[in-house]
Amino acid sequence: MAHQRVDSRPLRLGVDYGTSRSKLVITDYGAVDGDRSFLVRPQCADGDEYLIPSTVCATKDSLRFGFSAEALADEGTPYRSLKMLCAYPDKFYGDREPLPTGLNARDLATLYVGHLIALGRQAAERYATRFGATASVSITLGVPMAQLDDKRLHPMFVRIARVAFELGNHLDLEDTVSIADASHALASARTEVDARPPPTNPRDWVRSEAEAALFWAHRSPDIEHGRYACVDVGAGTTSASWFHISAMRSGGVLVNDRLSFYGAACAPPACDAVGRVIARHVNDVNSLADVRGYEDKLRDSLPDQGHAELDRVLSQIARVFAHASTSAFEKEQSFRRWRRIGRVFLLGGGTKLDAVRSRLLLEKAEWLKSDAVADAGLPADLSEEDGSELLDDPSFMLVAYGLARRLGDVPDVFAPGQIEPYTPKPPVRDRISWEDLYSD
Repeated sequence: MAHQRVDSRPLRLGVDYGTSRSKLVITDYGAVDGDRSFLVRPQCADGDEYLIPSTVCATKDSLRFGFSAEALADEGTPYRSLKMLCAYPDKFYGDREPLPTGLNARDLATLYVGHLIALGRQAAERYATRFGATASVSITLGVPMAQLDDKRLHPMFVRIARVAFELGNHLDLEDTVSIADASHALASARTEVDARPPPTNPRDWVRSEAEAALFWAHRSPDIEHGRYACVDVGAGTTSASWFHISAMRSGGVLVNDRLSFYGAACAPPACDAVGRVIARHVNDVNSLADVRGYEDKLRDSLPDQGHAELDRVLSQIARVFAHASTSAFEKEQSFRRWRRIGRVFLLGGGTKLDAVRSRLLLEKAEWLKSDAVADAGLPADLSEEDGSELLDDPSFMLVAYGLARRLGDVPDVFAPGQIEPYTPKPPVRDRISWEDLYSD
């Protein structure tokens, strides 16, 4: 009896690993009507939630992840902001807890990314089955652009992505796992990855969050070529960059063809620091978890000392944007080219806070047009898994959407380090003698 042939469906999973919440988007490269992307709403979520808590919870001998970790946080030890603990351990604003025996912050972060990939694979298989196919999944993990220039952080995140992807062959990370099994699976996955040659192009695995977030802005017919800024205020870090969308003429019309980043900066603080100030000064608030989502409301209850401390944090957040602006101007020191150009794409949950938003727009305001905040809108090919229209705020999905693209489909991207500094020479005037000036 002949076996029915089952096709393989090529799917790309974009993993937006956030400090407090993570997002997943899948692009289908086999759709009959062209490439199509859809938001992943994990089946383990409460209702239709897609913002996955970036939490790992440890009990005596087991680990839980995401929604399950948050649901049982009171029964174990929750670890939040692990991405920050890996990247900036000396500037960690989260709640510090003793780590499980035999596991460090990087181990927990890798296991959590493995959990995100497991959720993505589950959604991919569910989706592909509708077409009588199996899912062939590849992934891209997002990190801040400034961290890609960091000789310590860049290889660390590439290895986290590769090991987390390999973990699926050693461990079921969709739900609870024992600490012993997790430790053994990590060791096995790392051995497998280290035995392979390094990736030819690390951007196959890890890509800049700023680049990914601007993928739709680059493709959108509503965003013209020119120079813009992008500021992403997350839980742990603030990322800012200045970029230029270049255009080329094709068939008689201008078509956007590449992104050039003139300056980028990424550093603490961000929302965790805002929440820490509020938790320290407002009664009946004991942790960051009690503050998250209520920052604007609780800010009114701060005493004068708390307002002064919060103002210092807001100034530090704005300083990251200022640093990116300064580094961008150093690449092209021409006031004419920077005069009244560009708008700002505001991304991340932190930019939803009134205090953060207003302080960011105040920074470098003389560079910005009157309509300073740019909205990239909802990508035309991003939908729910069943193809229905998305009704959620698209600004939270744009990073995962851009990451859910194969490297060959994204525009040419030039990082700040690839752009040579440019200082225009002052105009040279010919010397005129008095004889020339008054002669006939």
